[in-house]
Amino acid sequence: MPLAYYGDGIVQQENGEQCDDNNTVSGDGCSAQCMREPVTIVATKIVCNNEADLPNWGYGGPDINSSTATEFLAAHEGCRLEPWTFQWAQASAPNPGDNTGAAGSGWTAFTGANGTATANVDEMTGDRIWVRELWNSSYISFTGQNTVQNLSAELYCYQDVLNYDNYDYVLKPQRGKAYYCVAWNVPLAYCGDGKVNQEAEQCDDGNNVSGDGCSATCGVEKVTIVVQKIVCTNESDLPNWGDGTHNITETTAADFMAQHPACRFAPDWKFQWADYNKTGFPADNSGEVDPSTGWTTFGPTNGSGYASVTVQLGNISNIGLREVPQEGYIPFSVSSNDTSAEFYCHVDAYLYDNREVVGKLYEQQGLVPGKTYYCVAWNVPKKEEPKPCDPALELIANGGFEKPVVNNSAKWDIFPSGTPDLAWTVEWQTNVTSYEGSNRSEVANLELQRLVNGWLPAEGAQYAELDSDWFGPNNPLNGEPASVSIYQDLVTVPGRQYNLSISFSPRPDTPASDNVLEVKVGGVVLGTISAIGSGNTNWIKKDYTFTAKSAVTRVQLTDLGTPNSLGTFVDNVSARCIGNASTEPVCGNGIKEGNEQCDDNNTVSGDGCSSDCRIEEERNQTVTIVASKIVCANESDLPNWGYGPDINITSETAPGWVAQHQGCRFQGGWEFQWGLNYPELQFPNSNQQYGGEAWTTITANESGQASATVQINGIDNIAMREVPQEGYIPFSLNSGNDTSAEFYCYADVLGYDNQELVGYTYNELVDGETYYCVAWNVPECMNKTLEYGGYGWASAVVNATQGKMKDGGDVPAIRSNASTALGPAQGNGSQYDDAAQTTRGSFYSMGFGGWIIFSINGYVINGPGSDVQVYETTWSPPGYPVENAEVYASQDGTGWTDLGGVERDGSVDLGSLEWATYVKIVDTTKASPFDAAGDAYDLDAVKAMHIAEVLQYECNDLTSEGNETNGGQNETGGNNNGTNETGGNGGGQPVGGGGWNSGSNGNNGGGSTQYYSPPGISDVCGDSGGYFINPEHTAWVCYSSGSGSQEGSGSGSQEGSGNGASGGQGSNGNGGLLFGAGSGSLGTGQEGEILEGALGTPSLEGNGGSPQFNGPPGIGQYESGVADNGGVIPPTAFALAGLAPWLVGLLFLALLAGLFFVLAKRRGKNQ
Repeated sequence: MPLAYYGDGIVQQENGEQCDDNNTVSGDGCSAQCMREPVTIVATKIVCNNEADLPNWGYGGPDINSSTATEFLAAHEGCRLEPWTFQWAQASAPNPGDNTGAAGSGWTAFTGANGTATANVDEMTGDRIWVRELWNSSYISFTGQNTVQNLSAELYCYQDVLNYDNYDYVLKPQRGKAYYCVAWNVPLAYCGDGKVNQEAEQCDDGNNVSGDGCSATCGVEKVTIVVQKIVCTNESDLPNWGDGTHNITETTAADFMAQHPACRFAPDWKFQWADYNKTGFPADNSGEVDPSTGWTTFGPTNGSGYASVTVQLGNISNIGLREVPQEGYIPFSVSSNDTSAEFYCHVDAYLYDNREVVGKLYEQQGLVPGKTYYCVAWNVPKKEEPKPCDPALELIANGGFEKPVVNNSAKWDIFPSGTPDLAWTVEWQTNVTSYEGSNRSEVANLELQRLVNGWLPAEGAQYAELDSDWFGPNNPLNGEPASVSIYQDLVTVPGRQYNLSISFSPRPDTPASDNVLEVKVGGVVLGTISAIGSGNTNWIKKDYTFTAKSAVTRVQLTDLGTPNSLGTFVDNVSARCIGNASTEPVCGNGIKEGNEQCDDNNTVSGDGCSSDCRIEEERNQTVTIVASKIVCANESDLPNWGYGPDINITSETAPGWVAQHQGCRFQGGWEFQWGLNYPELQFPNSNQQYGGEAWTTITANESGQASATVQINGIDNIAMREVPQEGYIPFSLNSGNDTSAEFYCYADVLGYDNQELVGYTYNELVDGETYYCVAWNVPECMNKTLEYGGYGWASAVVNATQGKMKDGGDVPAIRSNASTALGPAQGNGSQYDDAAQTTRGSFYSMGFGGWIIFSINGYVINGPGSDVQVYETTWSPPGYPVENAEVYASQDGTGWTDLGGVERDGSVDLGSLEWATYVKIVDTTKASPFDAAGDAYDLDAVKAMHIAEVLQYECNDLTSEGNETNGGQNETGGNNNGTNETGGNGGGQPVGGGGWNSGSNGNNGGGSTQYYSPPGISDVCGDSGGYFINPEHTAWVCYSSGSGSQEGSGSGSQEGSGNGASGGQGSNGNGGLLFGAGSGSLGTGQEGEILEGALGTPSLEGNGGSPQFNGPPGIGQYESGVADNGGVIPPTAFALAGLAPWLVGLLFLALLAGLFFVLAKRRGKNQ
C-alpha cells in the first residue's frame, strides 16, 4: 500500500522521494513509489540467410515498436534471432562510424544472449539517445546514408527509420517508457556455409572437413585411377590371379614386367569408368559403351601402356572400371577359367571378368580423396587356328629375323625380349650376371646383324647371333657371357607331322667351340649343329620332322657354344605341316576334318560330341536350386558374410547354422525368385518385393526350403533373389554396414545385397548339380527396451585432426593432448569457467576446422531431453568471441548424423538416431573476431546424458498359431474374449502334486480356447502332459497327466438359452477374468513330473471368462478384457523364476479362489 505522502505532488526528499507527479501510477516517468523511472532501450538482432529477406527500409519505413521483430520473424522463415552487443550514448556523442566494433568514450554496451538486449538510461543530456550495434566483419557492412545502396546491414530505432547506417536515435524519449530498435544482417559468404556462393567454391557441404567429397576449402575432392596394359606373347605368362589373393599397387605392373620378358606394355588401349552405385556393368566382352549410359572413356594408353583419369567424387562411393576389349585378343572367360583376359583394380583382384570396383564395396573406409588407385590389364593375341593341315601356312613368325630393322651404323644391334615384332621370346643361357665390373640386364637381348663386315644372310637382309651382347654396339664391353635361347609356341594339331627347317652358320673366323646350336621341339632335342667359321658366313640348312603331341608345341633354339658374345648364327627358320603325312582325320584333336561331324578336343561321349566325333542328340541339361530361409531372434545371430569369406554355400550350410544357433529357425512360406542370364536380365532393387515377368517365383515349404529345377542349355548363369517381407530388416547394400538381411548362393558369398548368381561369374554350371542358397533375416524391432544406466563420458579418442591457430601456427603442446577431453568435465557447464578449476592442461584446443571422434562405453540412448552435452572452456569475461562446434553421432564410426551446433557449452539431441556409440566434434568457429593467438574451440569434455550397457529389443518374431476347440454344450465356441462374453467353463483344479484332471464343462455356452505352439515345447514337455505359465510371465512348467479321483461337475452361474449359436452371458464372464464362473468339486490329482524353463516371454489371456493358459513361452500378453489371439514371441530371454516360489504362489491362489477351478486341456503337437 502506498505511503500517505506518495502522489501528493510534493517531492519529499527527506522521505526518499525522487519525484512526485501527483499520482501513484508507474510508467509515466515517476513510479508509484515516487522514484524516477529510466528510459528503456530494447534492441533486437535478426540474422537472415539471404540478403533478399532484409526489409530495405533505408528510404523510410514503419516505426519500430514492440511487435516489429516478432512479426518480421513470423513472415521470414530464413531469419532468426542472434545474440549481439549494442551501444547507446547521449545526444552529444560523436558518430564512431558505421562498420566498426566497440566505440570509445561515452558509449555504453548492452548485450542480449537470446537476440534481444535491454538498456536502462537513468540520466539524459540532450533531446535524444543514440543507438548503434557492434559491427562484425563476418557480416555484410552498412553502406551509409545513400538510400539507393540497399545491399546493406540495417538498423532502425523508434521513428528513425531512414538510411542504411549504424547511427540511429530515439528522439525526446520519456522516462518510464520503452523504445525499440531492430538491426538486420546476413553473413558473408564463406566456405562451409552450405551454399556454393563464391567464385572459388566448387562445392559447399556445410562444413570445413575434408574426406567427405568436398574439401575443407570447398573444392571437389578427387581420386586418380591409373591403368597399365600388358600384352604377353603366351597365355602361360598371364598371372592367373582370379583367386582374389592379390592387391594391385603402384609397382605391380613394373614388378610383373621385370619377371616376364615375353610381355610388354601395350599402347592404344581404352578404358571406361562409371559410378558403380548408379550404373550397371555391360557384358564383359562388349566394346566401348555409349557415354549416355553413364560410362566415361579414358585413354588410350601411351607407349608405356599407361592411362589415367581423375574422378571428382561428390557423392560417388564406388567407381566401376572396365577395359574396352579389342579384336584379335583372347576374351574374358567370366568364370574361374584362367584361360582368359585379366583385369584387376586395387583390392578387387577376383575372377576373370571385366568388372572391377574401387571403393566402399570392398573397403569400409571407402574412397580416400587425393589417393591414386592402380589397375593392371593383361592379354595375349589370339592365335589363328590353322586349317587341319596346310603345307602353305607358315607357323614361325619372323623366322628371317627381318624385324626390328637394324639402323645402327655398326650394322648390328640388340633387342630386348618383348620388343614389338620380334616375335621370339629370349632368355639368357648362363647364370653369370656380372662381368668386368658390369651387370647385365634382367631381360635378355637378341642380337641382329645386317651385313656386318659384308657377312651375308641365308635369306633377306638380317640374321641373328645367339651368343648375343649385354649392352649393344655403343658400349666397349667385349667377351661377356651373352649366350641366349630363343623360342616360339606354335599352334599345332595333335597327331600331325611337321617339318622344321633352320639355316645355321658359324661366325666367321671363330672356332667350332664358339658355334654350337641345339634344336629342341616340344622339350625334345632333335639335333645339335656345330662348325668352324671361315672368311664369310657358311649357311648350313637342316630339316627336322616331328609329330605334334599337343595343341601347342614349343620350338626352341639355344647357343651351347662358349659364352663370350661371339658365335652361332641362325636364319630362315620355318615350320610347316606335312600335308600328306596322314589322310585320316584324328578324332579328339579339336579340328573338324574329313567325315567328322564334330570334334570337341576329347574322345568322351555324353558332352554333345561322341567319342567317334559324331553329333549326339541334344538333351536337356538341368541343375537344381535349393534356397533355405532362416529367421533368427537377434541380428547378432546372422553370419555377417558380406565381406566375402572363402566359403561356399552347400547342403550343410543351412541345417548346420540352425543347429548351432538356438535363436534361429527355418521359416516356411517365404518366397524366392530366379531368372536367367544376368546381365541381360537385370536385378530389381534389392529391397523391392517382386521382379518383373522374367522372374519365376518359388515358395518355401514348412521346412523353410524352396527348390527349382532349371534347364541350362545355352544358359550362362542363374540369378537368384528373395522376396523381402515387411517387418524384417532390409538389405543394407553396404559392405561396411552388416546390420542387414543376408542372402548368398553357392560361391557368391559377397555383399549385403539381394543379387546372387549361380554360374557366370563365379562358377561353371554343371549338368545335374544341385546348388544351394541361404537367406537370413531378423524381425524389424517394433519396440525397444533400454535399461538406462545413468550418464557417461567420452571414454576413448578414436581419431582426431587438430586445426591451426588463426596465425597459421600450431596450437601449443599443453593444449594439444586430445585425451584431456576424456572423462568428466573440469568446468561446470557455464558459459564462462573458473580459470583455477579448468587449468591449461585440462582441455583440448581443436584449432580452426579441427575435429575429433570419441567412443563411449555402452550405448548413448535417445532419451528424454538432450542426449549429448559438450563442455567448452572459456575464461574471458563477457564479450570474448564465441567459439562454436558442430556435433555428429554414429552407430558404427563411419556413417554420421549431424545433431546440430553448440556455442561454447551446449547440448544436442540424437534426433533420428535411436542410439549411438561414437560422437564427433567439428570446430566451426569463425576466425575473424579472434586475435592471432586464437585457437578455436577449447573442448573440456563430452557427456552422454543417457547410457545403456545393453540394448534389449522386443521384436515382431516367431508367431505360431494353434487350433481352437469348442466349449459349452451345443455352442459354436467363438473366439470372443473380454466383457459380455459367454459363460466360463467349470473344472477341477488340483491342490498338490502336478497332476491335472479335466472337469466337465458347464452347460451354458463357452468361448473357444486358443492354444499356441511355439517351437520346441512339444519336445520339452512331450505329449503326455501340458504346461503352465505363472502370472508374473517369468517361468513355465511342464506337468504330466495325473488321474483324478473325482471330476468337477460345476456349471456356469447363468445358463445360455441360445440354440447352437452362443449361450447366455455368464455372470462372471466379464473382463476375461483368470477364473471362469463355473464351479467344480475338488480333484485329487496324481502327482506328476514337473519340468521348468524359459523359451520366450510367457503370457496369460482371458477368454470367455474361462481360465486360459496360453503360451508356453511367449505368445501374446495378458490384458484384462482384450483379445490377444495370435500374439508374438519376443526374442528376449526371460529369467526363469524359481520353481518352489512359483508352486507356493499357485497354492496360495488356489486357496483364495475357493470354489474356482481351472480346466487345463491337453495340447497335441498340432495345436
